[in-house]
Amino acid sequence: MQISVKREEILDGISITKIIDKKFKTNVIKVMFITELSENDSPLNTFISMLATSTNSKIKTNFEMSDKLNALYDSTFRANTVTYGDSQIIEFTIGCIDNKFSLYGEDILGQLLEILEDSLFAPNVSCGKYDEDEFRLRKKELIDMINSEINNKRYYAFSQACRTIFKGEPAANPHYGSLETAENIKSEEVYKAYQKLLKTARVEIYYVSPTGEFPVKERFKDAFSKVERSPQQ
Repeated sequence: MQISVKREEILDGISITKIIDKKFKTNVIKVMFITELSENDSPLNTFISMLATSTNSKIKTNFEMSDKLNALYDSTFRANTVTYGDSQIIEFTIGCIDNKFSLYGEDILGQLLEILEDSLFAPNVSCGKYDEDEFRLRKKELIDMINSEINNKRYYAFSQACRTIFKGEPAANPHYGSLETAENIKSEEVYKAYQKLLKTARVEIYYVSPTGEFPVKERFKDAFSKVERSPQQ
């Protein structure tokens, strides 16, 4: 069987690409939020990705998240932020063995996708703020990430060159933001940025599987249809 690749738009500004090949033994789903690279929003979007992979409305701590993923045959749930030109991309990726390899017929992908959906659409928020303990831990993590890049002289030289070359353009902004910005981030700001990201970002979804039998398209179409959307070009 040749590899099958099919891409379609499921809602305004939201597309899914389905890649099927029988030789695969795992399922991977990637959700990419594509937005403009902004000095103010870049560190906030990075914060969103860090919080989403550690906690949601049902899983309250990073420890609980790790425990849940381990119970699902050591499944993975990762996030990353990257920049391409004037765009920032916030990626959320889950991966697991195919259900046919489970010992007792567990729906591994279904449970993992539920975690992803809760993290994206039902964050651990109360009164417009993220959980304070998790917020504080992720803030320290972001500051450490920025400091590590500053201490990486090769990367630091590259980022400074970009600031000069792209001065006055979005591409001049570092995707993690400045240290000063990170130190002064408030939980309410991150939640507002999360709402803005859901509303305005272009979304690209990838579903890579040996069978493609799971209704990933339908699940995301249903979830995003409940969100007020006004996607950017």
